[in-house]
Amino acid sequence: DVLVFLRTLRYPRGQDRLAEYRRELVQEFDQLMEAWKGNL
Repeated sequence: DVLVFLRTLRYPRGQDRLAEYRRELVQEFDQLMEAWKGNL
């Protein structure tokens, strides 16, 4: 969301949280892709 993005700009610590969130999203995406490949 835009509000979250603005908040991360204000607080440097929010940047780390954003990076963690992005990392989790990437991991979930990888798992989804693996499961999808397995179903093919």
